[in-house]
Amino acid sequence: MFVSTASEAGKTLGGMGIVGQWLKALKGLDPAFEKQFNTLYGKDDEYVTAFVRGVDGIKRLERESKVIITSGTDTLARNAVGTSIGMTAKSAAQILEGFTYSVGAGIRDAVTGRGLDRSKKIMADSFADAIGSWKYLKDAGLAKETADAILKFNPTVRDTLFSALQETGNQELSKVSRWASALNASVDGVFRRAAFTASAEKQLRDQGLDLYTDFLGKDKAIPTAVVKRAMDDALTTTFSYAPKHHNASKRSFETMFENGASSIIKVIEDTPFASLAIPFPRFMANAMAFQYKYSPVGWLGIGNELSLARAADKAGDLTKAALHTREANMKFAQGSVGFAALGAAYQYRKDNQQDDWYNVKGWNGSTVDTRALFPLAPYFAIADFLVKHNQGEPAKTAEAFQAVVGMKLPAGTQNVFLDQLINSMSSEKDADAMAVAGGKVLGDFVGRFTQPFVVKQAFDILDMFRKDGTIARDPNVIEGEGFGAFAEAAGQRIASKLPVAKEMLPEAAVRLKETDVTYKEGEFFNRLFGTRTTPAKTAEEKEITSLNLNPYSLYGPSSGNKEFDSTFIRNANKETIPLIKEVTDDPEYKALSTLEKKIVMGEAVRSVANGVRKMTMEDMNFTPEKEVQYNKIMFNKLPVAHRSLINKYYEKENGMTLEEANDYNSYYDYQSIIQDLPAFSVGGVVEQTNKALGI
Repeated sequence: MFVSTASEAGKTLGGMGIVGQWLKALKGLDPAFEKQFNTLYGKDDEYVTAFVRGVDGIKRLERESKVIITSGTDTLARNAVGTSIGMTAKSAAQILEGFTYSVGAGIRDAVTGRGLDRSKKIMADSFADAIGSWKYLKDAGLAKETADAILKFNPTVRDTLFSALQETGNQELSKVSRWASALNASVDGVFRRAAFTASAEKQLRDQGLDLYTDFLGKDKAIPTAVVKRAMDDALTTTFSYAPKHHNASKRSFETMFENGASSIIKVIEDTPFASLAIPFPRFMANAMAFQYKYSPVGWLGIGNELSLARAADKAGDLTKAALHTREANMKFAQGSVGFAALGAAYQYRKDNQQDDWYNVKGWNGSTVDTRALFPLAPYFAIADFLVKHNQGEPAKTAEAFQAVVGMKLPAGTQNVFLDQLINSMSSEKDADAMAVAGGKVLGDFVGRFTQPFVVKQAFDILDMFRKDGTIARDPNVIEGEGFGAFAEAAGQRIASKLPVAKEMLPEAAVRLKETDVTYKEGEFFNRLFGTRTTPAKTAEEKEITSLNLNPYSLYGPSSGNKEFDSTFIRNANKETIPLIKEVTDDPEYKALSTLEKKIVMGEAVRSVANGVRKMTMEDMNFTPEKEVQYNKIMFNKLPVAHRSLINKYYEKENGMTLEEANDYNSYYDYQSIIQDLPAFSVGGVVEQTNKALGI
């Protein structure tokens, strides 16, 4: 249907309108016609079937769970602290960038006789940029009024900016989830309005314009490009920015990373159950982007900006050349701020190796757990890794990696879960291990829905008034097998998050603690302020931590027998704590290197723990058969590589594997040999295992 005049086009559209009205009327009068019409020309929803609807339902459930789990005041407090730290780093970078640029401009202008007026203005504008967000954060009323005025022509942007949640954006959510997250969304909105308004004001000021006199005072719309960039700045400030795809003309390391992050996030969010392994992909992308910018790695982007500046200068576009020059200066400033933060963290970790990498000393001798405080945790994690590396000690790379990417891997994930899935096809013991891991994953997922918003605080208050409410519990003691182990693991993880119900779990017997009962005091305030404060460590605990020894590995894994495990750990504590003190005070021990100390201390504690284990068996009247059964359980809990290596060593000495000989009582001796291998002590588990097995 083609037309050549405006009148003909009007007639055609009018005719189509009449047809549309007729179809609408007919559909409303005749249900049969409506059904037939939708069948022929409607959407394909009817053919999508229950499968796709089921997938959408799972993804919806995952979205709801992520909102619920982050709806508490602890998340609110951590977000506020993290955003404030990020804003502080940004302000420092802006002042440093402005100072370096103004000095350079001042020198050039002084040489050419143009005076220092331009240099002074650059420094003044940079200072105004640095305090802009803080100014609007202090005057939240002005920020709201200004942001609403800027966005009165962009209601969609306004809704996205001030109501979008960190991980789910503006995707559909239930009223319960919206209600639960209302307080967090409001606080995020305060920060976003401040950052948005400050960014818009800065962009216009860089062009010689004033936000209030040139635009808002004249009721003029702000340029779309300014609004878009201000929106991105606001979302980035609160670590809520959703990475976008950039076209090839804007190719750089940063845009390549953002393109990749955008694709990965889409895959994760579109894949059912992916949130069980990676709950918060958007935050991860923002976390890694921040770490890149505010670290020496960020200096890699300077060269690209300088090359663009030179190209613009040759083309005669001096404004664009100046823009890229300042971008290069900003990358240098951001990297310098991050380098300074890393240097401070390095010195702190070097002076405090007796504490866990994530603990910071409080004023009263207690320690504050910083793992949940981004971006503090990554600096401490990287610093601790560098300190241990420079001292020739093994470092826990997994924890450093998780801190840098802003993700704590849930129970049962990583390669361990995949290995167990594969091995379960031919091994009953690995099938049980996989069942336990799967149960923990399911339990943690269901547990997300148990503590929305202030319900967490209500649970904490209830615990404070119950005699057994603050006793530490252990949800990881599993006695069942097969599906029973799966159900038990899931049920206990859920129960651990519920008052009264968690009191049915066994009391936690904490290794290297003198007290028989461990209390989790102050949970209400820990959750209220978003950080966990713990009592100061004993001298013995500090020594074990400084050597990077894991008490869990020294004592061995739990057997699943609640009564035996609890009795054994308490008995072992009574023997190992005095032993550690005795070894630590020995002059010969003090003269050893750190690695030598680790081997000596580890062997001493393991030997005593093994002796206490046998004594505990005797005290509990273990028969020889029951002792073998217990040690078989403990052997089967070892990683596949450890079991294979023990069998290999045992076969060399006895002509058959330990499992074939049913000599499970001897596995402790071989386990000690494995843990003393140099390759194992520095993390070369795979290489050492392959070598021993002749692979």
